[in-house]
Amino acid sequence: MIRSADRALRLSLIPERSWEHLAAIASQRMPKGYWNVAGSITNPEGMGAYIAAAGPYLAKHNARFLCRELHTDVREGNPGHLTVIIEFESLAAAKAAYEAPEYQEMLELRQPHGDVSLTIIEEGDHAAH
Repeated sequence: MIRSADRALRLSLIPERSWEHLAAIASQRMPKGYWNVAGSITNPEGMGAYIAAAGPYLAKHNARFLCRELHTDVREGNPGHLTVIIEFESLAAAKAAYEAPEYQEMLELRQPHGDVSLTIIEEGDHAAH
């Protein structure tokens, strides 16, 4: 077992420049990608097959639900009662998951039963001037 004094000594032997390099690498993680879904479900019973398929499909793509709301508190506009935000490891991963033939087939399970918009966005402030 390494005592804390031994650990502190070992850490103190790492040159300052190396710490700066390690900090720079750690801060350069890839921005996440997101599916931003808004709309209305017109036939909840008809969505069963899509919902059953979507969970395993998204898990296979290392995606996770950040938000699933069926009664969105809309304050402006008319986006519908449904809001879903799904996080992916990157923008490229979010696009690839949507464009995959398997997902394109799954859309046929969802589209007759609702009116939704899906946008793919990247983490960060891309509108900054």
